[in-house]
Amino acid sequence: MAPVPAISPPLITAETRWFYRDPSGAVQGPFANQKMLDWYARQYFPESLPLRRETDPAFETLTQWKIKCGGQPPFALAAKAPPVATVGEQPAPAA
Repeated sequence: MAPVPAISPPLITAETRWFYRDPSGAVQGPFANQKMLDWYARQYFPESLPLRRETDPAFETLTQWKIKCGGQPPFALAAKAPPVATVGEQPAPAA
């Protein structure tokens, strides 16, 4: 039996902006990734909250996002991503 290929987590960076659908059905956002992480840490979001990135066409629940992100909230992935150097900027030397 062939091994099941690993699924890469979705691309989420510090620049990712999010929308969510509130309990009344109104779409809120876009909000910065860090703001969403702060709200998540304060437990403002139910697992059933519909979310999407600015680039996504459809909403998925927070639970669905956590499954795609290996059990983590999607907003936490940007905190672990290495910083992206901008044009003319050099990365810091490795120790």
